[in-house]
Amino acid sequence: MPSKTNICNRALNAIGAQLISSIEDSNAKSAQRLSLVWEGCVKDLLAMHPWNFARAHKTLALETSAPDYTYDNAYTLPTDCVRALHLVDEDDEFEVVENRLVYTDIDDAELIYTKHVENPSYYTESFSWALAYRLAMEIAVAISMDKGTYDVVARKFEFYVAEAKLVDAVEGNPEEDDEDNIFLDARL
Repeated sequence: MPSKTNICNRALNAIGAQLISSIEDSNAKSAQRLSLVWEGCVKDLLAMHPWNFARAHKTLALETSAPDYTYDNAYTLPTDCVRALHLVDEDDEFEVVENRLVYTDIDDAELIYTKHVENPSYYTESFSWALAYRLAMEIAVAISMDKGTYDVVARKFEFYVAEAKLVDAVEGNPEEDDEDNIFLDARL
């Protein structure tokens, strides 16, 4: 799996900029810019889809004070949560409100959520490419000084995000066996 520097170099390559030897290089302006936007871009992309590699499950910590309205219980979101997906029982209602609280009527609520994955070695290849183009969007104008470059990488970002979501959606779902395919049976 690609490293942080490798993903950043994909972003720089996408806008025609000079590659870096390390994201930690404080002398390279492009490395400084990428370091500045890295975490925000990662969290933004993670929040766009319930990525399999970033899915987590946690019993929520009950708050001492009850919610002011509608629901019986208030819980604290996990600190690494970038997107609350659903409670363990998907039919259970909940609401995420200010101060990163979850309101629900459920006792001992367990949340399925997308967590902030900091280590790029856990990213899928398709997610890494989408992230590279998300980073490229952030730095395109500042480094290339060309609005047209931004437009090109923004279109490619949309392509790579769609591809990554598709790959993620079918992960763990083996293709149908041709013997059980009713469409093939109808043709024969």
